[in-house]
Amino acid sequence: MPPPGYGKEAQATSLAIRYILRVFGAFAHQACELGLARVWTATRVDDASREFLRHLTIDVRVEFGELPIRKMITDMGYITSEVWQEFTSSLAWKKYQEELLTVAELQAQALAYPSEIVRLDVDPVVEKTTVERRAEIRTSFVMPLLKLKGLTRSKWASKAGVDPSVVYDYLSGKSNPRPNNRNDMAEALGVEESQLPD
Repeated sequence: MPPPGYGKEAQATSLAIRYILRVFGAFAHQACELGLARVWTATRVDDASREFLRHLTIDVRVEFGELPIRKMITDMGYITSEVWQEFTSSLAWKKYQEELLTVAELQAQALAYPSEIVRLDVDPVVEKTTVERRAEIRTSFVMPLLKLKGLTRSKWASKAGVDPSVVYDYLSGKSNPRPNNRNDMAEALGVEESQLPD
């Protein structure tokens, strides 16, 4: 008799788990970026990442239902303890935990030294979606340009001649730069001021 975990079910399950962890890793990294930009708290990053992993696992199990994948979700809609153990012992999970720790440390520093770091207080729910949407639009436009030019956010601020907090507040969606700063920031990116997202 073959050992447990041998055969088509083990292969299909292994592929499904690798796929889930790859997608989860990308989501968790982006969630941590929102934490580093102080758009999300570390708690929100962790809650959103765990919930994403749960929903993704359900979706994969439903989408690939014809494959011989072992049970990954309980009847209550939670990840089984066996699969959870595989997830949490993976390299993707360890990388996520390291990134989350960095976010938490940065935010703890902000609480310890509030005058040196941008506010972390939570916006009302109505404003939160606007701020998040604005941050997403801004970062999706700016970050590829920074990467293309080999600039970090700090180097962008330096090149534009503005305080780094202006850049971080702009990217996090919490504020709009003054017109002269906005123009300098656009120029440093090599775009017209009108192209820089509001």
